[in-house]
Amino acid sequence: MDNCMDTDLIGMNIHYFLYRLLGLACEVETGINQEEVMQYIQDSVFTSGAIHGNEIKLLKFAEEYADYLMQIRQTTVKGTINKIEAEIEGHFADNLSLKSLGEKYFINSAYLGQIFKKQYGCTFKDYLNGIRIRKAAEMLLRTDEKVYEIAEKVGYKNLEYFINKFENIYGATPTRFRKRSLES
Repeated sequence: MDNCMDTDLIGMNIHYFLYRLLGLACEVETGINQEEVMQYIQDSVFTSGAIHGNEIKLLKFAEEYADYLMQIRQTTVKGTINKIEAEIEGHFADNLSLKSLGEKYFINSAYLGQIFKKQYGCTFKDYLNGIRIRKAAEMLLRTDEKVYEIAEKVGYKNLEYFINKFENIYGATPTRFRKRSLES
């Protein structure tokens, strides 16, 4: 086996690798300063000097760059989660799903589900149901609308399912909840 390698081929592969790393950073954060990232890469890995030790430098750089990408992603995800929260608050009655929100905000739906579990300690569906039921409780106290009308307004097409969810959260049916609140 020949231990000699074509330096032009190595150079091309390194350039491809660098541009791919830059591409990853841009995918995570679109407003990233590409020149700054390239300068960081150049300073971190390809400083002038002997070739010996570049393998270790490259490995160390890859680890640091992975951390850098994770930091960018966490910052971006926090902002996106705030936008998603606002979306849910404003459109809780709509047919929202992890898939539709993931597509709208460019996040993998499975990853978004994990974020919800970590951030709120519950699934996306439970989070959405909680908001819908809270809004329904507010409407029960503020209006004279019928329970089925409120259920529809907060996004439930099945009245029985709505009543079960409401009872699980408030310990009473919507009608009993309203009656108790009016009595007190």
